[in-house]
Amino acid sequence: MNLYLLKQTENPGYDTYRSAVVVANSEEDAKKIHPNGQDAAKNWWSTSTSKWYDGWAHPDNVKVELIGIAADHLQPNQVVCCIFRHG
Repeated sequence: MNLYLLKQTENPGYDTYRSAVVVANSEEDAKKIHPNGQDAAKNWWSTSTSKWYDGWAHPDNVKVELIGIAADHLQPNQVVCCIFRHG
């Protein structure tokens, strides 16, 4: 498993997640992890606001960078840390 740095610029304001470090098997798996620890590929789209919930971006708009190999005790789809801009 690998460590990936996730970044998004789709939601740049306050009360949004800016980035996260996650554990995943692939870049595609990493994109689907929401910084709050849930699966971002699930129905995060709000038809009423036409935005993604919880201050994150659509998985297609998440930039992913491989930053290392995960330690053996870390689990797949785990969030190691994240940056949240409080408003």
